[in-house]
Amino acid sequence: KAAERRPLVEASPEFQVWSLAERLCHESEEAASDRADRALELARLALRVAELAPGGEAWRARLQGYALGFLANARRVSGDLPGAEETFARAWKLWREGAGADPGGLLAEWRLLDREASLYRDRRQFTEALARLDRALASAPREAAGRILMNKAFTLEQMGEAVGAIEALREAAPLVDGSREPRSPCVLRFKDRKSTRLNSSHITTS
Repeated sequence: KAAERRPLVEASPEFQVWSLAERLCHESEEAASDRADRALELARLALRVAELAPGGEAWRARLQGYALGFLANARRVSGDLPGAEETFARAWKLWREGAGADPGGLLAEWRLLDREASLYRDRRQFTEALARLDRALASAPREAAGRILMNKAFTLEQMGEAVGAIEALREAAPLVDGSREPRSPCVLRFKDRKSTRLNSSHITTS
């Protein structure tokens, strides 16, 4: 549990490393699908690790910005959209301040863009959501494209764009790696069937 890990993080330099902060961020994202409370707990712990991590001020700013993006996501799934928006604003400020400290791209900006797109989708700001997903796709590695396209499909579905949603899902299908993200193929099949039904209904009533 994150609560049990926190004393270790506070007391042990071996746990105050950027890679642990990154791992906790990703664990928070995974937990967000069904445990908003755990997602919050993990993201807060990731932020604390980022605050304690060695390195210059710019690097810590970059790392904290990354962790704040996942804290914003956890707040989103908890239903706190204003809090998520405010946290993302802080995340991007610190992320940009630390840009020069991560020239090799150890921390993936596409993940932040993907998570912020979900916030915009939940706020029904669909144009902004799609713009961030397109930016995420442009910078993400091929193995991450499937999950971003699934998010895009869900956003298009929420917009009532069933045809576009189906196209995005079919584009995602060969890119989804079930060994990396075991839930993704199941989600993909469910969303594909749902979008197909929506599209059939649209054609029937048009």
